[in-house]
Amino acid sequence: MNMATFFRKYVRDIETSLIQGLPSATAPGLRIRNVGNPDWGAALVILPWYIYQYYGDTGVLAEQYIHMQRFVKYLNKIEENGIIKRGYGDWYDPPLEGPEAISIPMPKHTPAKITSTAYYFQVATLMARIAHILDKPGESKEYTHLAGRIKEAFNKEFLQEGYTYGSQTANAMALRFGLIIEESRSAVVESLVKDIMDEHKGHFSTGIHGAKNLYTVLSEENHGNIAEKILKNTTYPSIGYLFSLGATTNWENWSLTPNHRGVPRSRNHPMNTGFATWFSQSLGGILPDETGPGFKKFILKPDLRNNLFSVNVSYNSPHGLIISNWKKSGDLIQYIIQIPVNSVAEVYLPLTPKKKTRESGKPAAKAEGVKFLREEGNFSVYLVGSGEYSFEVNL
Repeated sequence: MNMATFFRKYVRDIETSLIQGLPSATAPGLRIRNVGNPDWGAALVILPWYIYQYYGDTGVLAEQYIHMQRFVKYLNKIEENGIIKRGYGDWYDPPLEGPEAISIPMPKHTPAKITSTAYYFQVATLMARIAHILDKPGESKEYTHLAGRIKEAFNKEFLQEGYTYGSQTANAMALRFGLIIEESRSAVVESLVKDIMDEHKGHFSTGIHGAKNLYTVLSEENHGNIAEKILKNTTYPSIGYLFSLGATTNWENWSLTPNHRGVPRSRNHPMNTGFATWFSQSLGGILPDETGPGFKKFILKPDLRNNLFSVNVSYNSPHGLIISNWKKSGDLIQYIIQIPVNSVAEVYLPLTPKKKTRESGKPAAKAEGVKFLREEGNFSVYLVGSGEYSFEVNL
């Protein structure tokens, strides 16, 4: 929706709310003054990074860099051996007792020290990248060192027996942000799946921070079918259950009614719709590539591990319209894509013998505008130039 101008203005609103480097809970901050938490204030760094990736705007990074630095210095001041204990935590995760329990903001599954420390790590990681982009190699090195120290502290403090960080949200954030010890990745993924399928019978236990990461992580780790199952649920807790109560938007909490036991909450809370990115980024597979910001270069990596028969996703990038459409018919997958002029994409297709991957009837590796790059996990990766393409993969 061409939101670059709005979001750049909004980052400036956040900047005006800074108190000793910490953003207030709202921006410009008229409703709640002098109230802020690290796991919410991290938007000061994350949002400019998204603007850079999606629109190629380095100006917003340069403009906000000094304020981002103030925020990191604030976090440095309040950390305790790499751990930050203050925060909102996984706000309004569903009550364990069921739909008739009072839904409260304080998290039941994922405490603030996990979410705030995870965001501390993400902020340090992004600051290292931003400093590199702004040609500040010394500062980039310092932030890289800080991220390594936080990662070590996070795993020492929170990694439990059974390779879990204690909740769906904690596991999803650790996987998504790169906090896990790499050799334990498969075990952490297994713990996450077990928590969803065994402990919660195919349901989520996430609040706002988990909802932003859970579904995408499942697709990234070859479990997109579980993300689909969670979103199709109609029993508590689920999106379907919420709508069965008469909701036409996402409520802030999971009470039986929005005014349950005298606790009225927001009936339109976009922060609970983090799952929506799963449709475009995972099913459609349209992802930015930081080596070509503004979708000069991007990634098409659709998740086909689900019970859907077709997906149709498009995105108006700064370079033009991107299309990612796929259909299943028995063992055949047809994947139709459009790459804008002056852009290139790395396209991830299911790993099959090269001769069984075709583009417009020809072997894909020999098709005009298509170059085979590598095999990566369960995928064959192709570099594709601007134009329209029709791939077929016979599984």
